[in-house]
Amino acid sequence: MEKREAVIVTSKNIQVPFGYEPAKEAYRGTLLIYDAFEPGDKEEPFVPSMMQFAVDRSLAKIVGYVLGEATLKRMKIPAGKPYYSRIDSLGEFLEPYRSEESPLQIALERFEEKRGKYTPFDTAMRFVQEKYDGPLFVGMRLSTANRLAGFGALDDWIRRVRFVLSNDSQEAMHPILESRPNRWDML
Repeated sequence: MEKREAVIVTSKNIQVPFGYEPAKEAYRGTLLIYDAFEPGDKEEPFVPSMMQFAVDRSLAKIVGYVLGEATLKRMKIPAGKPYYSRIDSLGEFLEPYRSEESPLQIALERFEEKRGKYTPFDTAMRFVQEKYDGPLFVGMRLSTANRLAGFGALDDWIRRVRFVLSNDSQEAMHPILESRPNRWDML
């Protein structure tokens, strides 16, 4: 028979003053920028306005989600450049924003590159929600949000995440978006 030794586990009590509450994290949450990121879009204020929104809300991370050719084709959005070219140009564009002093982390999500085929919005959102810390904000153009709402892709997700929309055109807002004005912000 083996002889077992008793293990004594002690907890270390820490004394704190009455009313002490641990410090909350100053930066939390993720902004997912869901877009085609055409190289000509750099002149537009879309990405810089999303970056400013993340800074204003003290978010911890910005993730650029570049849509693949098959996804753009299915959404009837013309793709001027191939996927690898668009993701490289976005990386070059975001390089000046990356710095040691900045509390904002910047990442490029290459999920569409791994799949190589049409990725439904629901699949992309489930992947992103599992990978990145919440709360999750999804930034996109109003035209993209209207297309997704027309496909019925926003029905479930408008309750789970907060949308940040950029009004890139004079399109009317889809009724699904109009019915939930407390679930999105317009830049």
